[in-house]
Amino acid sequence: MKFSNRAPMFLFFAAVLAVFHVVGTEAQAQSSFFTGRGCVTCHSAPAVASCNGCHYHGNRSLKAATNKTSYTPGEAVTVTLTSGSTRSGWIKAILYDQSNTQIAVSNGSASGMGGSTTFPATLTAPAPTTPGTYTWKMAYFGNSANNGSAHGEVAVSTNSFTVASAADTTAPVVGAFTLPATATALTVPVGSLTATDNVGVTGYLITKSATAPAASAPDWTTAAPASVTAVAGSNTFYAWAKDAAGNVSVAKSASVTVTL
Repeated sequence: MKFSNRAPMFLFFAAVLAVFHVVGTEAQAQSSFFTGRGCVTCHSAPAVASCNGCHYHGNRSLKAATNKTSYTPGEAVTVTLTSGSTRSGWIKAILYDQSNTQIAVSNGSASGMGGSTTFPATLTAPAPTTPGTYTWKMAYFGNSANNGSAHGEVAVSTNSFTVASAADTTAPVVGAFTLPATATALTVPVGSLTATDNVGVTGYLITKSATAPAASAPDWTTAAPASVTAVAGSNTFYAWAKDAAGNVSVAKSASVTVTL
């Protein structure tokens, strides 16, 4: 009876000892493999013997995806590299632009060689400044086999993404607007009316009101008006310019006194 009462406790301690033995054996094997395969030669401090140093990094189902599909010029593009492998070892992640120029690289230190990371790996770089459709590449450099001895770079293309022109929020500037000081007719010739814009001036308008007209107002003309219609006495006119984005300039004024 005494023996049978102690049997479960004995079995429990035996199981615990077995687990410690297996774990210790695996740790020893891991350390031995890391050293024996020469991993330790390159992966020096602060790296320690680790499965990450030997496991197949995995180009199985390799995929690189951007965080969005449309960007403005210079906006940050974030690309994530993922692998379908069940193992994840140290890698160096590299991002290439449409010209195959390296534009970003991982910068971790776990591998002891610098520039390390693990899957999923994320890198960020500015979008191109020229509007268009682009495809980048993301690659990993690391163990391409499951024995720790074969290293190389494996790349995959990202999805296509577009760079759209930034919204034009700059209004034209009216540079000159002149009228004669006096006139003897109600139709008064415009001495000059010029305007500039960062993209291009698309419309001109002269009003008798200092209130800015809507870009959709019907009286805009593509060329600067050659004359204005005044009344007898003192007249003040306001010249405006607009662009294709609907930005309307600040007015420039000119006055004329008409004597009939």
